[in-house]
Amino acid sequence: MGGARSERIAKSLLVLAIVAPLELIGYGPRWVGGLIGTGVAYIISPFSKELGLVPDYNAFEKIPIQNLKDQSPTIIQGLDAYNRMDFEQAYQIWTPLAEAGNAEAQYRVGRLFGRGEGVKRSPRTASDWFRKAAEQEHSPARTTLAILLLAGEGVPQDSASAISLLLESIADGEPYAANALANSYMSGRGVPVDPERAYDLYRKALAKGVCAAGNALATLHYRPVPPLPAQDLIMAYRYAAYSKQRGCVSRALLYSIENDMTAAQAQTARSTPLQIDGATN
Repeated sequence: MGGARSERIAKSLLVLAIVAPLELIGYGPRWVGGLIGTGVAYIISPFSKELGLVPDYNAFEKIPIQNLKDQSPTIIQGLDAYNRMDFEQAYQIWTPLAEAGNAEAQYRVGRLFGRGEGVKRSPRTASDWFRKAAEQEHSPARTTLAILLLAGEGVPQDSASAISLLLESIADGEPYAANALANSYMSGRGVPVDPERAYDLYRKALAKGVCAAGNALATLHYRPVPPLPAQDLIMAYRYAAYSKQRGCVSRALLYSIENDMTAAQAQTARSTPLQIDGATN
């Protein structure tokens, strides 16, 4: 039974290795829909909902402009249009900048093609724009290109190049790269399976604001895989609750953890906040 459970979790994390980073970076929802449409979804295990692998792919999220205040006024103008869901206008604003070599604009245009927003979805065109931005050391573009290389989406699959790009982005402090590499260590894509290394990378990603890493950590405490320690429902709950406060928890995961805890465990879990490198739940 335990072996079957570990196999199901491993398969779910293989999907997580491909899906979650793309969704987080903003490339994912429509790409994921395309992936599922090709039939790859058969590998999603019964634990996929616990892992938060079934998000609302129709959801639209605004881009926080304050995070890009150092960008040019034209980039901000495009973000304003994007946040109004005027994707065609955003494309028209960003494309001249992208063609002129602006890395941020190249990344933004790549996102539009990856998601099919304002343009016909084209993973190949998206990857071309991401590559142009990555060649200028644009870390989010480099991270997204790495994930596409791992998946073979829009580009030939190249795990070695993908891992190299992720390591470069991690060196630049890109938190989504840490999360993506953690997923690779769980799935064995491009690196040997190493749950302990993955756990450490999830912690680093969560400390820098990658909310979905909290779901992964909660899952690893709730359904641990060797050589990670035995199940710890209290820590699983704390990580899930931490993610819930930030709006990205899997409700099924949190419900399952709460349902399995004793009253004493629940009281302990709720009375002691989780510390994440200075951040408290």
